[in-house]
Amino acid sequence: MPIEHLKLAHIPSKHVLKEFGACQSLQKEEIEVLESIYPEYISSRNSDGILNLEVPVELGSPRFVDITSSNRFDAHLIPHNQEEKISLTVLPPIRLHIVLPPSYPLYGPPKITSIRATHGWLPDTIALQTALIEMWQMQESVLYRWVEHVRSGDFLQDMEIVSANDQRTIQILHPNPSTLASLLSIYDTSSQSAQFSQNSYPCSICLTHLKGIKCLQLTCKHIFCRSCLEDFWQMCIAEGDVDRVGCPHPECIKEGKKVSEEDLAHVVSESEIQRWRRLTTKQKLERDPTMLNCPIPTCQALVPKPGDADPESGWDRFRQCSSCFFSFCSFCKYT
Repeated sequence: MPIEHLKLAHIPSKHVLKEFGACQSLQKEEIEVLESIYPEYISSRNSDGILNLEVPVELGSPRFVDITSSNRFDAHLIPHNQEEKISLTVLPPIRLHIVLPPSYPLYGPPKITSIRATHGWLPDTIALQTALIEMWQMQESVLYRWVEHVRSGDFLQDMEIVSANDQRTIQILHPNPSTLASLLSIYDTSSQSAQFSQNSYPCSICLTHLKGIKCLQLTCKHIFCRSCLEDFWQMCIAEGDVDRVGCPHPECIKEGKKVSEEDLAHVVSESEIQRWRRLTTKQKLERDPTMLNCPIPTCQALVPKPGDADPESGWDRFRQCSSCFFSFCSFCKYT
């Protein structure tokens, strides 16, 4: 007989339905609280007490994740594929399929019918399932504590996958470390982008607070609204002042930091990027006469003079394009 039935056996039958009614009321209240705090974690639920949760593991500050191959038999065959080390701020969701029995939360725990980690990054999900069930106490709701236990990453220590030598390093065994590392990195990047879009940030130029979706965080980590950056960079490019096409923050201006083409592409048009490239190339050629354009018409990349060539040997006239790898003479432009 199930344990919750044993605990209800001493209750007169006329009161059993009343007790179940109280449980259903508490279940409804608990789920409403979860939906108000973590609406994005509840993937589905129905009136039969079936609940699906997807809870990402938030690591807070970046932590190292050391992924080692679990396939010891092939370790000598593919040694380059046996270990990957990456830095992450979040791990993909733990998916929980939960059934709330009529006796929960007063007389019985929730039932976890399925638990798995997205991309299979957590090998021992049974141990996590056991730990979650043990957290329930009679007459207490436990779903919120489950979500927090997973979301905060507190369970990682219990799973013994945190390095004993470095508490900031998480150790994972997986059959294909390189594939898992790529999947985890992609999820981490997309998660950070989604979080940035939802938060609000002050623009140092117009001094207004705007949602992240209307802002841009530059490579230097300074944040400005896209409208201000667009006006400023378009003006600089139109006037040919490419030295000023950079981060407008005083610290970066003082250091003379230039904007990356990737950041620029988020704000200005393709025609403006092409003009910025031409002006930047022209500026570099004017400042360094030894700098040459690659003679291949479809390349035209800048090719610097080799720094260690002996002028008397004639090798100082040798150039090799780092973009298309075409080798040529700086005088005649031929191979």
